Amino acid sequence: ARRPRIIIPGPGMMQGAQLHGHPGGSASVRSSWLPRAARMRSYSQSTNSAAGNRPTRGVLILPGLGNNAQDYLALSQLLQSRGFVTATAPVQRQDWGRNAAALTDGAWWRGKLQPRPAVDWYLNHVNTAMQELKREVDAPITMLTHSAGGWLGRVFLRDFGTEGVDRFVSLGSPHQPPPMGGIDQTRGILTWVSQEVPGAWHDTIDYTTVTGRFIKGSALTGPGPALAKFAGAGYQQVCGSSEVWGDFIALTHG
Repeated sequence: ARRPRIIIPGPGMMQGAQLHGHPGGSASVRSSWLPRAARMRSYSQSTNSAAGNRPTRGVLILPGLGNNAQDYLALSQLLQSRGFVTATAPVQRQDWGRNAAALTDGAWWRGKLQPRPAVDWYLNHVNTAMQELKREVDAPITMLTHSAGGWLGRVFLRDFGTEGVDRFVSLGSPHQPPPMGGIDQTRGILTWVSQEVPGAWHDTIDYTTVTGRFIKGSALTGPGPALAKFAGAGYQQVCGSSEVWGDFIALTHG
């Protein structure tokens, strides 16, 4: 299997890291063109590239937890200005309330929840945008995912297929389940994903994951500013340690 490769830039910059797992999958760092995900604005739209130029790649954008398609407008426009054809899964902010339906599933309370049918609504939005993008462009497709869109995108590739997709890029996405004793905030879904499609699973796809090195966490009972303590509490649940670097939600390394 390939060894993970991590680049540690200065605080506030972007970094890339290989996904662990399948020996057939590969990953490389291609982060120079990516602005900070938190500043993105977007909407669900598929647009032709510059007139007269045949597009060489489509990009499918998957929104993160609590985001809607409109939050990625600037990202979509930036990619279009560089000749890509883009489409964004038409997720609306209120759609995330559908996840509450999983509360009626005993697996949620046991922390053993599987993604389907809990997140079928999201996967169907992704499939709608994917089919529109394929009709728009006859070229390879990059799935560009943000936050929870990273592991949701991995579920999509497993259940809807990889046809047409040759690159998978995630921005600030947690890909590993929490350590034993930690709280899986996905109530078991991330653990399931890591078992079913671990790491760079599909050998026909290049995987890249990008995270921000924004703030180092600190223990709640130790010294440090409140912001670092708040970040550290989240990092603790993700990797078992509060004193690591991350983007405030997803950590850079454990």
